[in-house]
Amino acid sequence: MVAVERASLVRAFGKVAVDLADLKFASAIKGVIDATGAFKADPKTQPTAEEGAKLLLQRAAYAATIRIIQAEARNAPVMAAEAAPQEIEAAILGATAETSLDLTEIALTDAERWPGLEALLTLFDWFMRACAVPEDKRPPIRRAFAEALPLALAGEWRNAEREKEYYALRAALEPTPFDPAAQRSLQWNAYRDRLVKAMDAPLRTLNPEKIRCSLNDLYVPLRAAVGDPEAPERTGGERRKRTLVWLDDTLYGWATQTDHGPSERIRMLSGEPGAGKSSACMKLAARLAAEKRRVLLVPLTRLNIAKGSLEELARYLIVDLGHDPLNPLSAGEPLVLILDGLDELAKAGQGATVLLSGFITDLGQRLSEWNREDTRVLLLLAGRPGAAGAAAATGAIGRDDEARLHVLRYCIDQHDRCGYEPQELVYLDQRLSWWKRFDPVGGMPEPLTYADPHIDSLTEQPLLNWLLAQILTEEGPEQAATISGVHDLYTRLFDHVLDRIHRRSEGDGGTEAIDPVRDRLEQMLEEVAAAAWHAGTDRAVPLNAVAQRLADNRLDGELKLLSDNPDAAPTALFDSFFCRAHQGVEYRLIEFTHKSFG
Repeated sequence: MVAVERASLVRAFGKVAVDLADLKFASAIKGVIDATGAFKADPKTQPTAEEGAKLLLQRAAYAATIRIIQAEARNAPVMAAEAAPQEIEAAILGATAETSLDLTEIALTDAERWPGLEALLTLFDWFMRACAVPEDKRPPIRRAFAEALPLALAGEWRNAEREKEYYALRAALEPTPFDPAAQRSLQWNAYRDRLVKAMDAPLRTLNPEKIRCSLNDLYVPLRAAVGDPEAPERTGGERRKRTLVWLDDTLYGWATQTDHGPSERIRMLSGEPGAGKSSACMKLAARLAAEKRRVLLVPLTRLNIAKGSLEELARYLIVDLGHDPLNPLSAGEPLVLILDGLDELAKAGQGATVLLSGFITDLGQRLSEWNREDTRVLLLLAGRPGAAGAAAATGAIGRDDEARLHVLRYCIDQHDRCGYEPQELVYLDQRLSWWKRFDPVGGMPEPLTYADPHIDSLTEQPLLNWLLAQILTEEGPEQAATISGVHDLYTRLFDHVLDRIHRRSEGDGGTEAIDPVRDRLEQMLEEVAAAAWHAGTDRAVPLNAVAQRLADNRLDGELKLLSDNPDAAPTALFDSFFCRAHQGVEYRLIEFTHKSFG
């Protein structure tokens, strides 16, 4: 442990102010920041451990500040224009006691849990305040500084030109590898970048030459009803009204509020298939990630909880993020853990209800441990109403009515409108908004605007609008009036998928034709439905049961016409019609995305 006076660190931020005022900060960056000219050791003597620690922290604080100002370039002109170096140093010194902070081994190996980090962040807060950074801009910059500091420490520690200046410090702190903390920072940055970019990734489409859209392109903010969607009506014949809210704003406000009571640490999101639950989870994760917050998005289909639920969660995080941030938990703002696909978690194989109940119970106990002293983890569970209700029924996850959010369709049926409030949200028809995002010029095709129950059923959910938009792009908008209902939409989609496969086969010089077996492929899908019915689920069936039924009916050979890989062959078809459990799950599933597929 080596003590460093906090006041000595003010010089690092003063140096930043000088460079900002002179607009030199951009030229100061060459890989790792070279701050030699600002922070020098006495060339005549070997620096002591205390002097080495002072130099190390000064240089790292300077480097981290320059890094995040460069990354947050939109704020740099404001800071440069307002920066007055002498006033900044005076302001920070006036707010900082002449006390010391301790540079310990944990600062180098796990900076997030180092108590001295908070002291540095306090200095950085005063620096931003003195630079007149707008208050609403400060939190993400502060988080970025906390993320950049471990990288700056590691870069400075490995600087060969200044190795001699840290001899005494190394002797006082060794063994003190910086790499683990720096590696975790890099992993978080890469993971956040993936979450943000996922919103801009192209969605799979029937015809990529005609349609190229991302989730960001098509996303329309959703409405949600607060409370249990399956709760009974009030006694005495009084209709139970439920409050409607904007889902994105509600979840973001919950995830970013500064103080959470025990009942406010969990939110449960439910909704029908295709209503937009997963999209809302991705949107929230991307928004938080862009602000440098700690957020984890875990598709529960990637977990095999039969092998141990929490162990599986840790395994997934190590693979996807690079480390398990839940063990140990670091101090600071709460980590937002989003578990999407609760209903997919355990429906493969026997004992699904028992597995789901056990997972929720274990998760509830662990959540209590994580948040024993303070709120460290916020949990968002997403799934269909039945799964969300089953989770709440265990008692391990809070049953607070305010914790339940149910995603609604784009247009609320007129017979149900009296059950919600406020009115301005109840009567809002969001279908026009979706089609305006898909086609900014044409908007919603005129045939879809007619008051026809069959057509309305095709435009009330994001997924169905996306499927319908692809069909009308292929067949022409005037065909909207000829689609008789959901089943007709699925039939046309099926035909277009096979047509695309056929054209691709011909373009690749293939000799096999799809047409002779088109009817057989339809029979294959019927057998999937029959297998699900015989399994007693109507909705999902283990893949091995489907394979057996296809073999019994001599339908398994057709897949070879699509591809030599029987698993990859029907990908486009199954992705359109089904959700399938991930490859790593022990009992793989074929599940109908919509009940009407059955």
